[in-house]
Amino acid sequence: MFDNAFRYCIGVLCLLLLLSPAPGQDSRQFYKKPETTAELWRYMNHEIEVGNFKLAAEYLKGFVSKNPSEDELLQIQETEGSSAFLRLLTIPEMKAEAKDLVDRVNDVLQKHLSDPKRLNRLIKNLSASPEERAYSVAQLRRSGALAVPALVQALVDSANNPAEHTSILSALLKLDKNAMPPLYAALNMADTTVRSELIDVFRKRLDTSAVPYLWYYSASPGQPELIRKQASETLADQLGVKPGQLPLAKEALTQEAEKYYQHKVSFGDPSGAKVWRWDGNQLVSEVLPASQAEEYYGLRAARQALELDPTYVPAQIVFLSIALDKGFQRAGIDQPLSKGSPGVKDLLASVNPELVIAVLRRALDEHRLPVILAATRGLGELAEVRAARQTPGGPTPVVGRALFYPDRRVQMAAADALLRIPVAPSPAASARVVEILRRAIAGDNVPKVLVADMNEDRANGVAAAVRKAGFEPVVVRTGREILRRLTQAPDIDLLVVDADTPDPQLVYLLGQLRADLNGGLLPLVITAPSNRVESLQRLGDRYRNVWVIPTTLDPEELKRAFTTGIADSMGKPVSETELKDNASLAMDWLLRMSRGELPGYDIRPAATAIMRAVRNNELAARAIEAVGRLPGREAQQTLANVVLDPNQPAALRSEAAVELTRHIQEHGLALTRNEIAGLQDNFAAAKDPKLKAHLAQVVGSMHPDARQTGERLQRFTPSFTPAPSEKAPKSEPPEKKDTSSSDSGE
Repeated sequence: MFDNAFRYCIGVLCLLLLLSPAPGQDSRQFYKKPETTAELWRYMNHEIEVGNFKLAAEYLKGFVSKNPSEDELLQIQETEGSSAFLRLLTIPEMKAEAKDLVDRVNDVLQKHLSDPKRLNRLIKNLSASPEERAYSVAQLRRSGALAVPALVQALVDSANNPAEHTSILSALLKLDKNAMPPLYAALNMADTTVRSELIDVFRKRLDTSAVPYLWYYSASPGQPELIRKQASETLADQLGVKPGQLPLAKEALTQEAEKYYQHKVSFGDPSGAKVWRWDGNQLVSEVLPASQAEEYYGLRAARQALELDPTYVPAQIVFLSIALDKGFQRAGIDQPLSKGSPGVKDLLASVNPELVIAVLRRALDEHRLPVILAATRGLGELAEVRAARQTPGGPTPVVGRALFYPDRRVQMAAADALLRIPVAPSPAASARVVEILRRAIAGDNVPKVLVADMNEDRANGVAAAVRKAGFEPVVVRTGREILRRLTQAPDIDLLVVDADTPDPQLVYLLGQLRADLNGGLLPLVITAPSNRVESLQRLGDRYRNVWVIPTTLDPEELKRAFTTGIADSMGKPVSETELKDNASLAMDWLLRMSRGELPGYDIRPAATAIMRAVRNNELAARAIEAVGRLPGREAQQTLANVVLDPNQPAALRSEAAVELTRHIQEHGLALTRNEIAGLQDNFAAAKDPKLKAHLAQVVGSMHPDARQTGERLQRFTPSFTPAPSEKAPKSEPPEKKDTSSSDSGE
């Protein structure tokens, strides 16, 4: 018997081999030509199975050209599942044709699964025969969350029909887990009876994902005692504790909000999360980006905690932290909060400043850059003294801490805030503010990438690639030069450091760079030979914002690395506009310091930067006035150089002449003979009346001796203007005689 079966199988196999196409032979000649959509779909799947994707793509094109009906697409989906369509996107030869088909199938499926008439028919059949009920439950499970609004509405409408009501509750127990989010949102409805029934459904389903939604109802004084007890017992069952061992609801809700603030809740697809809510009459949904979904659920949990206890500070802190964090995400970290989130800005200004201080202190500890920026600026606008005043034995004031936070935006915001707050700064804070302002006006306001490599040829090659990637490179050779350049100006967006950069070696340089006040959080890209990347990345992982990549001169690879580093470490690079705005703000504050309007600040460490700023067209006028109040010979010569520069506008030279006069009168003459002679020559040759008048004051302030005075008196020649002569009275023209009569008489 076994031999007969074996011989039969061998025969069948041989027959199949004879009938199968030879290698390279088109198998379509053995098929009946497909005509219908069903045949095209079946043939396509067969070719996919045998790996003939090119032929499968032709069948797919034919299938699409037939424009299959919605019923045909739904039948395929119900029989084979959505994966039968989705897998087409993974095959390169079929991806382009499949995309529109998959989109259409999704639309058709959503329309079908959410069709109110279909859902109401299925819900009605829950009370029918066992077979109809089983089919209806299966179809409702297939609709998932889309079926829940209709089920909840039917639950409310069937309050007076016990049999139908019970069948709906029974169906809710059989839904998949993905159908639960709208049921959690339905707890917000006003009908306490339905709310109680939904809580019972969660208890019977042993649904631990319902826990975050039950805390509020377990403790809210606005809920009936039955609801509070039922929610507490359900929570205890889900958490495996006794009701008396449950934590305080406000604490649990605050911890839920913390999960969203710390990005510990996954929404699956980061591009969009479906959020369900009760709008007062029915369940509605909207698809939000993952970040906005975090904001919605985080604020919801914190708000519920505050409803239970409005004075609960931890809930206040996490609520405001989430609002500031997400508010800045909408505005953009390079924009003021008022631009993208005016409501959040108003909230920040209206709450207790002690709360803002607490939020800032925590954000500094956790390196939450958007929150630090928003809170620091908010305290500055409030001019909140408690944010800057040092108490004996107390912690460092939060604004003082922000001055030393290694981020350029934060440092400038902290300096601006401290200068707005009417409190005497500590010596350390005062010096740090002046240093921040000095750096802000010292650069050329063009964002740059700092390239460090001892190999000159390679460094120049990397610099060229950096420029092609869209960044302005600055090349240095050693680690010390890196640190020195970071101190000069706040215009470095990113560091590219060769692994063999010396003085000090990388293992020591990393620690120094991450501890540096000016560049401690800047993205740092280390380039190294491929065989060293893994070991160096382990070293880099000890620090924040460090990446290791193989050495490359490819602009696209560098650009990808730069984009990732900047996005992860600072959100957006500091733009040229920001640098210019910060320089302008810094110059305003330095000018006020020079006038003596801000006691407690010594601007002498910024003197060199202020004098160089006279060459900056946008800062020159204010810088000249500030230079006029700086002591020393160098300041006086800086002003004289502006006055003597024929390429400068006459108005600017005139302003410099005014300040030069003031400086000479206050500090004495400190100019060279050549400079004095140049000023005198300019006075003699000046054509602009205003400039000539101010140059005259400069010359006079230099206290000419008797001889010089006499010579100038001799050279003076007034310009006479002829007095207007008396004009004779205008004579009337003689009257014309009428000679017509005499003529006619002749």
